[in-house]
Amino acid sequence: MSGWHALARRFKYQSEPYGDIESTGPFISVNMRYWSYYGGLVLLTAADDALYVSIMILFRIGHPPLHIPWDEIEFGRTKFFFRTFIVLTLGNQDKIPMRISLRMARNLGILDRCPE
Repeated sequence: MSGWHALARRFKYQSEPYGDIESTGPFISVNMRYWSYYGGLVLLTAADDALYVSIMILFRIGHPPLHIPWDEIEFGRTKFFFRTFIVLTLGNQDKIPMRISLRMARNLGILDRCPE
Protein backbone atom coordinates (compact mmCIF):
# COMPACT_ATOMS: atom_id res chain seq x y z
CA MET A 1 0.00 0.00 0.00
CA SER A 2 2.78 2.46 0.86
CA GLY A 3 4.60 1.88 -2.44
CA TRP A 4 7.77 0.48 -0.87
CA HIS A 5 7.46 -2.84 -2.72
CA ALA A 6 7.07 -1.08 -6.09
CA LEU A 7 10.17 1.02 -5.41
CA ALA A 8 12.16 -2.05 -4.31
CA ARG A 9 11.71 -3.63 -7.73
CA ARG A 10 13.73 -0.83 -9.34
CA PHE A 11 15.78 0.72 -6.54
CA LYS A 12 16.99 -2.09 -4.30
CA TYR A 13 20.10 -1.00 -2.39
CA GLN A 14 23.20 -2.39 -4.09
CA SER A 15 26.04 0.00 -3.30
CA GLU A 16 27.34 2.13 -0.44
CA PRO A 17 26.66 5.88 -0.44
CA TYR A 18 29.56 8.02 -1.59
CA GLY A 19 30.54 11.67 -1.61
CA ASP A 20 29.15 14.11 0.91
CA ILE A 21 26.78 12.16 3.16
CA GLU A 22 24.14 13.39 5.62
CA SER A 23 22.04 10.91 7.61
CA THR A 24 19.10 11.16 9.92
CA GLY A 25 19.59 9.72 13.29
CA PRO A 26 18.67 7.41 14.62
CA PHE A 27 15.26 6.87 12.98
CA ILE A 28 12.61 9.33 11.82
CA SER A 29 8.95 9.26 10.91
CA VAL A 30 7.79 9.62 7.31
CA ASN A 31 4.51 9.37 5.46
CA MET A 32 4.29 7.67 2.10
CA ARG A 33 1.50 6.92 -0.37
CA TYR A 34 -2.01 7.06 1.11
CA TRP A 35 -0.49 8.63 4.23
CA SER A 36 1.07 5.28 5.22
CA TYR A 37 2.95 6.15 8.36
CA TYR A 38 6.36 4.81 9.30
CA GLY A 39 6.70 6.13 12.84
CA GLY A 40 10.30 6.23 14.01
CA LEU A 41 11.32 3.38 11.71
CA VAL A 42 13.01 5.03 8.72
CA LEU A 43 16.65 5.97 8.25
CA LEU A 44 17.39 8.43 5.42
CA THR A 45 20.84 9.07 4.02
CA ALA A 46 21.40 11.79 1.43
CA ALA A 47 24.60 11.22 -0.55
CA ASP A 48 26.00 12.76 -3.71
CA ASP A 49 24.70 9.89 -5.84
CA ALA A 50 21.29 9.11 -4.34
CA LEU A 51 18.85 9.07 -1.45
CA TYR A 52 19.21 5.90 0.63
CA VAL A 53 16.13 4.77 2.55
CA SER A 54 15.96 1.88 5.00
CA ILE A 55 13.75 0.52 7.78
CA MET A 56 14.89 -0.50 11.25
CA ILE A 57 16.17 -4.08 10.97
CA LEU A 58 13.47 -5.53 13.25
CA PHE A 59 10.78 -4.35 10.81
CA ARG A 60 12.67 -4.82 7.54
CA ILE A 61 10.73 -7.87 6.25
CA GLY A 62 9.07 -6.73 3.03
CA HIS A 63 10.98 -3.44 3.15
CA PRO A 64 14.44 -3.90 1.62
CA PRO A 65 16.80 -0.89 1.75
CA LEU A 66 16.43 1.46 -1.22
CA HIS A 67 18.92 3.45 -3.31
CA ILE A 68 17.04 6.11 -5.30
CA PRO A 69 19.10 8.30 -7.67
CA TRP A 70 18.40 12.03 -7.43
CA ASP A 71 17.25 12.15 -11.06
CA GLU A 72 14.42 9.77 -10.06
CA ILE A 73 13.12 12.18 -7.38
CA GLU A 74 10.80 15.16 -7.84
CA PHE A 75 10.55 17.77 -5.11
CA GLY A 76 7.52 19.60 -3.80
CA ARG A 77 6.07 21.23 -0.69
CA THR A 78 2.79 20.85 1.12
CA LYS A 79 1.22 22.19 4.30
CA PHE A 80 -0.70 20.13 6.82
CA PHE A 81 -2.03 21.64 10.05
CA PHE A 82 0.18 24.73 9.67
CA ARG A 83 3.35 22.62 9.20
CA THR A 84 5.35 22.56 5.99
CA PHE A 85 6.46 19.22 4.60
CA ILE A 86 8.78 18.41 1.73
CA VAL A 87 7.28 15.89 -0.67
CA LEU A 88 9.78 13.65 -2.41
CA THR A 89 8.07 11.90 -5.31
CA LEU A 90 10.14 8.75 -5.71
CA GLY A 91 10.59 7.03 -9.07
CA ASN A 92 9.79 8.68 -12.39
CA GLN A 93 7.53 5.72 -13.27
CA ASP A 94 6.10 4.84 -9.85
CA LYS A 95 5.49 8.36 -8.48
CA ILE A 96 5.48 7.27 -4.81
CA PRO A 97 5.22 10.28 -2.48
CA MET A 98 7.30 10.46 0.69
CA ARG A 99 6.59 13.36 3.03
CA ILE A 100 9.27 14.50 5.46
CA SER A 101 9.42 17.52 7.72
CA LEU A 102 10.96 20.73 6.46
CA ARG A 103 13.48 20.53 9.31
CA MET A 104 14.56 17.03 8.31
CA ALA A 105 14.93 18.05 4.67
CA ARG A 106 17.07 20.98 5.77
CA ASN A 107 19.26 18.75 7.98
CA LEU A 108 19.80 16.28 5.12
CA GLY A 109 20.67 19.01 2.62
CA ILE A 110 17.67 18.08 0.48
CA LEU A 111 16.52 21.68 0.29
CA ASP A 112 19.71 22.48 -1.62
CA ARG A 113 18.53 20.06 -4.32
CA CYS A 114 14.97 21.42 -4.33
CA PRO A 115 14.01 24.01 -6.90
CA GLU A 116 12.23 26.83 -5.08
